[in-house]
Amino acid sequence: MDRGNVGADTYFRLPERTEVMILHIACMSMSWFIILPLAVMLSIAHSRFRLHMQLLFAITNTMGIVFGSVYDHVTPNLYEGEKHGLVGWMSTFVAFGWVGGSMITTLPCRTRSTQSQDIQTADVSHDLDNGVCGEDRHSLLGHTGIDSFLWGRFSFLSRFERTLRAARITTAILCRLILLFGYLSFATGVIVYSGIFQGRSIFNGLAHFIKGSIFLWYGLLMFGRWMGCFAEFGWAWNERPPHNLATRWQFMIPSAELLESAVIALYGASNVWLEHLSNPGGEWSPSDLEHVSIAVMFFGGGTLGVLIESKITHMHNRGSHPMNPMPAIVIYILGSIMSTHHQSSKVSAMLHMQWGNLFMGFSFARIATYVILYRMPSKWYLPQRPPTEFISSFCLLTGGIILMLSNRDTFEALEDNSLDAMFIFSITTGCTALLMAWTAVCLAISMGKRRNPLGALHSTDM
Repeated sequence: MDRGNVGADTYFRLPERTEVMILHIACMSMSWFIILPLAVMLSIAHSRFRLHMQLLFAITNTMGIVFGSVYDHVTPNLYEGEKHGLVGWMSTFVAFGWVGGSMITTLPCRTRSTQSQDIQTADVSHDLDNGVCGEDRHSLLGHTGIDSFLWGRFSFLSRFERTLRAARITTAILCRLILLFGYLSFATGVIVYSGIFQGRSIFNGLAHFIKGSIFLWYGLLMFGRWMGCFAEFGWAWNERPPHNLATRWQFMIPSAELLESAVIALYGASNVWLEHLSNPGGEWSPSDLEHVSIAVMFFGGGTLGVLIESKITHMHNRGSHPMNPMPAIVIYILGSIMSTHHQSSKVSAMLHMQWGNLFMGFSFARIATYVILYRMPSKWYLPQRPPTEFISSFCLLTGGIILMLSNRDTFEALEDNSLDAMFIFSITTGCTALLMAWTAVCLAISMGKRRNPLGALHSTDM
């Protein structure tokens, strides 16, 4: 696509039926960004209100589908080969399967609750089973009439215990993955609506979006750890619970630093052969070699981080929190390189400098966390909250979003509309603050709904 054509003939500039698109965006934003996270957190917390939120999500999502279908029917096709529709229908299928599975698998729990009390065990399959049955087994929707009506239609399911058990595990897994499907739908929707990444620009755009998305979700994971998630694995900057407080499978989960290093190594290994796809002739340009060297650095640094965390080279005490500097070093070098990376325009150079500096900020904050833990090691099984990790997650979230927006089509559109890099930076930091605030609210609701105050040590959170 030639420069200047981005946005010239797109849905964003299409004057027809804008009110229908606004309704579609409003319904989808409400269902996937507001209602769905609450429904997921309430489901993980085994709340009696989870089905209420799931049904509300299904209703608002259906309304969004209707408005989107109407808009697609009355407007011309301005994006050839778009995948937003396919991804959206896949996400809807998964979401409705999750809602329907939650309803069907919860109904048979009603009879078992009248025969015996819940026996809390640490077995993972039972935890997933309990994650669907929930805390209130006497009334499905808080209305005995509706409950009796539904039970009369689905009571036969109680005879298929093995099938229901598999369905409960599947539903619990979908509960943890459904937000990723929503994110994919949102990302493809933004791409199609703005008309970017067409022609050979797709390689540059996908590279920025995929890499930025990895850092964005990495930042969300770190913020969840700071909030107290995954304490049963020792990931919440706490002492890993001993055998008598954790199950065997929980004790076998590797450290968060090993997982970080493994992802970095896998990313580097897979990216070595993908950096020259945007060249028309397939030749290796100096820019390709520069990016490949970064991928090799990721592979080598990630592999070294895995070796540091392996049992063969594990030198620190088993009970102490691992202090592996390799993820921080690798991301610092990446930020340092990209903040001074030569670009074709001033706006592009400023965008790369912004997310590069943010990644370096993450590295400084992570090293500061290790200094704090080294001077004052954690001796508690409950989650700890080093303030430096809050800074780390903010830097990764903001940097990941700006990395996504530093693609060629976006900065050319900024220049064509007389906008600068600070416009992106200010909006991104504001959106990051809102995202972290809403994430904190959802996690707080989930933690508050647990009856066991030490539930973080006995549940498969997030």
